[in-house]
Amino acid sequence: MHDMHKHNDVLIMTKRQTSCVVACLLFALFMSFMVGYFLGTKHATEEFIAQMQQDLIAEQLLASACIHPTEKKAIPVSATVPISSSDTTQQQQQQHAALLATNTQEKELVAEIASEYAAELIGFGKREAAQQFINRIAKDMDIELELRTRQSKHQKGKTVTWYQVVTKRYKDKKELDTIVKMIAKKESLHNINIVTCTQA
Repeated sequence: MHDMHKHNDVLIMTKRQTSCVVACLLFALFMSFMVGYFLGTKHATEEFIAQMQQDLIAEQLLASACIHPTEKKAIPVSATVPISSSDTTQQQQQQHAALLATNTQEKELVAEIASEYAAELIGFGKREAAQQFINRIAKDMDIELELRTRQSKHQKGKTVTWYQVVTKRYKDKKELDTIVKMIAKKESLHNINIVTCTQA
Protein backbone atom coordinates (compact mmCIF):
# COMPACT_ATOMS: atom_id res chain seq x y z
CA MET A 1 0.00 0.00 0.00
CA HIS A 2 2.80 2.35 0.89
CA ASP A 3 4.57 1.62 -2.39
CA MET A 4 1.39 2.22 -4.40
CA HIS A 5 0.85 5.53 -2.65
CA LYS A 6 4.36 6.60 -3.52
CA HIS A 7 3.81 5.52 -7.09
CA ASN A 8 0.65 7.65 -7.30
CA ASP A 9 2.52 10.59 -5.81
CA VAL A 10 5.14 10.22 -8.52
CA LEU A 11 2.47 10.17 -11.19
CA ILE A 12 0.78 13.22 -9.75
CA MET A 13 4.05 15.16 -9.65
CA THR A 14 4.73 14.15 -13.23
CA LYS A 15 1.36 15.52 -14.40
CA ARG A 16 2.01 18.79 -12.60
CA GLN A 17 5.42 19.05 -14.13
CA THR A 18 3.96 18.27 -17.51
CA SER A 19 1.34 20.96 -17.06
CA CYS A 20 3.99 23.45 -16.04
CA VAL A 21 6.15 22.52 -19.00
CA VAL A 22 3.21 22.84 -21.38
CA ALA A 23 2.25 26.15 -19.84
CA CYS A 24 5.83 27.38 -20.14
CA LEU A 25 6.01 26.25 -23.73
CA LEU A 26 2.71 27.98 -24.56
CA PHE A 27 3.87 31.13 -22.83
CA ALA A 28 7.18 30.97 -24.70
CA LEU A 29 5.34 30.50 -27.99
CA PHE A 30 3.04 33.38 -27.15
CA MET A 31 5.96 35.61 -26.28
CA SER A 32 7.76 34.58 -29.45
CA PHE A 33 4.63 35.40 -31.46
CA MET A 34 4.29 38.78 -29.79
CA VAL A 35 7.97 39.62 -30.27
CA GLY A 36 7.77 38.57 -33.90
CA TYR A 37 4.58 40.56 -34.37
CA PHE A 38 6.07 43.72 -32.91
CA LEU A 39 9.31 43.25 -34.82
CA GLY A 40 7.37 42.76 -38.04
CA THR A 41 5.22 45.78 -37.34
CA LYS A 42 8.28 47.87 -36.57
CA HIS A 43 9.97 46.73 -39.78
CA ALA A 44 6.86 47.51 -41.83
CA THR A 45 6.61 50.91 -40.19
CA GLU A 46 10.26 51.66 -40.93
CA GLU A 47 9.80 50.59 -44.55
CA PHE A 48 6.71 52.80 -44.85
CA ILE A 49 8.54 55.81 -43.40
CA ALA A 50 11.54 55.19 -45.67
CA GLN A 51 9.25 54.94 -48.71
CA MET A 52 7.51 58.17 -47.74
CA GLN A 53 10.87 59.92 -47.39
CA GLN A 54 11.97 58.65 -50.81
CA ASP A 55 8.71 59.82 -52.40
CA LEU A 56 9.09 63.23 -50.76
CA ILE A 57 12.67 63.58 -52.01
CA ALA A 58 11.60 62.50 -55.51
CA GLU A 59 8.80 65.09 -55.55
CA GLN A 60 11.20 67.82 -54.42
CA LEU A 61 13.71 66.88 -57.14
CA LEU A 62 10.97 66.83 -59.78
CA ALA A 63 9.67 70.21 -58.64
CA SER A 64 13.14 71.73 -58.70
CA ALA A 65 13.77 70.29 -62.18
CA CYS A 66 10.54 71.79 -63.52
CA ILE A 67 11.36 75.34 -62.34
CA HIS A 68 13.13 77.45 -64.99
CA PRO A 69 16.46 78.90 -63.81
CA THR A 70 15.28 82.45 -64.54
CA GLU A 71 11.92 81.95 -62.86
CA LYS A 72 11.38 84.12 -59.83
CA LYS A 73 10.49 82.74 -56.44
CA ALA A 74 6.79 82.10 -56.08
CA ILE A 75 4.87 84.64 -54.02
CA PRO A 76 3.14 83.08 -51.00
CA VAL A 77 -0.61 82.95 -51.22
CA SER A 78 -0.90 84.98 -48.04
CA ALA A 79 1.12 87.79 -49.66
CA THR A 80 -1.05 88.11 -52.73
CA VAL A 81 -3.53 90.96 -52.99
CA PRO A 82 -7.08 89.93 -53.93
CA ILE A 83 -8.25 91.51 -57.19
CA SER A 84 -11.85 92.58 -57.43
CA SER A 85 -13.98 91.93 -60.48
CA SER A 86 -13.95 95.63 -61.39
CA ASP A 87 -10.14 95.71 -61.31
CA THR A 88 -10.02 92.60 -63.49
CA THR A 89 -12.44 94.16 -65.99
CA GLN A 90 -10.39 97.36 -66.09
CA GLN A 91 -7.19 95.39 -66.68
CA GLN A 92 -8.86 93.44 -69.48
CA GLN A 93 -10.03 96.66 -71.08
CA GLN A 94 -6.55 98.16 -70.85
CA GLN A 95 -5.02 95.04 -72.37
CA HIS A 96 -7.61 95.06 -75.15
CA ALA A 97 -6.91 98.74 -75.89
CA ALA A 98 -3.17 98.11 -75.94
CA LEU A 99 -3.68 95.17 -78.30
CA LEU A 100 -5.82 97.26 -80.65
CA ALA A 101 -3.21 100.04 -80.65
CA THR A 102 -0.47 97.54 -81.45
CA ASN A 103 -2.51 96.00 -84.28
CA THR A 104 -3.25 99.46 -85.68
CA GLN A 105 0.43 100.40 -85.62
CA GLU A 106 1.35 97.14 -87.30
CA LYS A 107 -1.28 97.67 -90.01
CA GLU A 108 -0.07 101.22 -90.60
CA LEU A 109 3.51 100.01 -90.81
CA VAL A 110 2.58 97.24 -93.26
CA ALA A 111 0.54 99.70 -95.33
CA GLU A 112 3.43 102.14 -95.35
CA ILE A 113 5.87 99.46 -96.46
CA ALA A 114 3.50 98.05 -99.11
CA SER A 115 2.52 101.47 -100.52
CA GLU A 116 4.05 103.97 -102.91
CA TYR A 117 3.32 107.66 -103.41
CA ALA A 118 2.77 109.89 -106.42
CA ALA A 119 1.93 113.59 -106.85
CA GLU A 120 -0.77 114.92 -109.20
CA LEU A 121 0.91 118.11 -110.45
CA ILE A 122 -1.22 119.80 -113.12
CA GLY A 123 -3.88 119.12 -115.75
CA PHE A 124 -4.13 120.27 -119.39
CA GLY A 125 -6.90 120.28 -121.93
CA LYS A 126 -4.51 119.33 -124.72
CA ARG A 127 -2.06 116.47 -124.82
CA GLU A 128 0.63 118.56 -126.52
CA ALA A 129 0.68 121.12 -123.71
CA ALA A 130 0.97 118.40 -121.10
CA GLN A 131 3.86 116.78 -122.99
CA GLN A 132 5.68 120.10 -123.29
CA PHE A 133 5.45 120.54 -119.53
CA ILE A 134 6.91 117.06 -119.00
CA ASN A 135 9.76 117.72 -121.40
CA ARG A 136 10.59 121.06 -119.79
CA ILE A 137 10.80 119.60 -116.28
CA ALA A 138 12.92 116.71 -117.54
CA LYS A 139 15.32 119.11 -119.26
CA ASP A 140 15.59 121.78 -116.58
CA MET A 141 15.34 119.69 -113.42
CA ASP A 142 16.13 116.15 -114.58
CA ILE A 143 12.91 114.87 -113.01
CA GLU A 144 10.90 112.13 -114.68
CA LEU A 145 7.15 112.79 -114.98
CA GLU A 146 4.31 110.77 -116.46
CA LEU A 147 1.22 111.60 -118.52
CA ARG A 148 -2.22 110.26 -117.61
CA THR A 149 -5.34 110.51 -119.73
CA ARG A 150 -8.42 111.38 -117.67
CA GLN A 151 -12.09 111.60 -118.46
CA SER A 152 -14.64 113.66 -116.57
CA LYS A 153 -18.33 114.29 -117.09
CA HIS A 154 -19.52 117.84 -117.64
CA GLN A 155 -22.53 119.18 -115.79
CA LYS A 156 -24.58 118.77 -118.92
CA GLY A 157 -23.55 115.10 -119.09
CA LYS A 158 -20.89 115.55 -121.73
CA THR A 159 -17.68 113.52 -121.29
CA VAL A 160 -14.51 115.61 -121.38
CA THR A 161 -11.04 114.15 -121.92
CA TRP A 162 -8.09 115.93 -120.33
CA TYR A 163 -4.46 115.16 -119.54
CA GLN A 164 -2.85 115.09 -116.14
CA VAL A 165 0.87 115.27 -115.36
CA VAL A 166 1.93 113.15 -112.39
CA THR A 167 5.21 112.13 -110.85
CA LYS A 168 6.45 108.57 -110.95
CA ARG A 169 5.88 106.46 -107.86
CA TYR A 170 8.15 106.88 -104.86
CA LYS A 171 8.48 104.60 -101.86
CA ASP A 172 9.96 107.42 -99.79
CA LYS A 173 7.29 110.05 -99.19
CA LYS A 174 9.82 112.57 -97.90
CA GLU A 175 11.76 112.34 -101.15
CA LEU A 176 8.55 112.94 -103.09
CA ASP A 177 7.71 115.97 -100.92
CA THR A 178 11.10 117.50 -101.74
CA ILE A 179 10.60 116.99 -105.47
CA VAL A 180 7.07 118.43 -105.36
CA LYS A 181 8.27 121.56 -103.57
CA MET A 182 10.99 122.09 -106.20
CA ILE A 183 8.55 121.76 -109.12
CA ALA A 184 5.90 123.90 -107.42
CA LYS A 185 8.41 126.68 -106.81
CA LYS A 186 9.71 126.64 -110.39
CA GLU A 187 6.29 126.39 -112.10
CA SER A 188 4.26 128.36 -109.50
CA LEU A 189 1.95 125.42 -108.82
CA HIS A 190 -0.50 125.23 -105.94
CA ASN A 191 -2.72 122.63 -104.29
CA ILE A 192 -0.67 119.65 -105.44
CA ASN A 193 -2.28 116.42 -104.34
CA ILE A 194 -0.13 113.49 -103.14
CA VAL A 195 -1.88 110.13 -103.45
CA THR A 196 -1.09 106.69 -102.08
CA CYS A 197 -0.63 103.97 -104.68
CA THR A 198 -0.94 100.47 -103.27
CA GLN A 199 1.42 98.01 -104.89
CA ALA A 200 -0.22 95.34 -106.97
